[in-house]
Amino acid sequence: MALPYCEQAILFQTTQYVAAEVADQERANADFPPPKQREQNRSAIEHELWRKTLRGKLFLSPIEKLDHVLDIGTGTGEYALTHANSQVIGTDLSPIQPSYIPTNCQFEIDDAEDEWLYRQKFSLIHSRGNHLSFQSPETVVSSAFNALARHGWFESQDIVLPLKCDDNSWEGSAIQKWNNVITECFLLSGRRSYVEEYAQMFRDVGLDNVTERLFVWPVSPWPQGPRNQHLRELSQIARRNLLEGLEAFSMVLFTRYANMSKDEVLNLVQNAKDDFWDPKYHVYMQV
Repeated sequence: MALPYCEQAILFQTTQYVAAEVADQERANADFPPPKQREQNRSAIEHELWRKTLRGKLFLSPIEKLDHVLDIGTGTGEYALTHANSQVIGTDLSPIQPSYIPTNCQFEIDDAEDEWLYRQKFSLIHSRGNHLSFQSPETVVSSAFNALARHGWFESQDIVLPLKCDDNSWEGSAIQKWNNVITECFLLSGRRSYVEEYAQMFRDVGLDNVTERLFVWPVSPWPQGPRNQHLRELSQIARRNLLEGLEAFSMVLFTRYANMSKDEVLNLVQNAKDDFWDPKYHVYMQV
């Protein structure tokens, strides 16, 4: 993922285009917890992973005074609820947020690709995990110019797909095969992972002070030695986060776009899960 942030408004809304189908898949499988519980579990893991990545920080933007915060694609609301000293709005297309919330926080069902009707300006607009959410991210960026307060910042935290392996140690592995299939499915579905285009999108619409910070999430246990302690800790959480929804996510896409049978998907996913625990495969996710 890239971490661009800038002194003007950009708004991103999660639409997770396979979320409903994944939920249906989970309902049909007795081994899965209820969909809402499963998403809450996954979201909690991912929130922990981002906090570890940013070494405890909620954002990297140089904000001195945080008044109003907008969290786009808030999901189950962990990020929004963490801002105890600001007025926070968390938006999403799915009403999976908790019922009991502090008075400084509110959740709204909203689509960022629709017209924005916010009355207040925001010190921070935050977006996380929206790498496949929009049909036209450029439209969303263009509609966001007036949403940020003076000296406010936007920060996008996201992952870059597909997975990467610089030394090709994954050659012939189930991880590599899974990665190739998921990449093909994204192309066939008409959805693109546009995270690496974020910075240029922002500049194209006239945004300035755009900065990118790149991090690595190892998804196999290859980081070794005391100097790689932080990477090892990230690897443990990142692998858990990936494997949490691997089967349901793969089942939806692979059966629809790769013409794979259910048994073929289950076999590939299980082999990939086994390989993700093998330290000889130097696989990572860029964020």
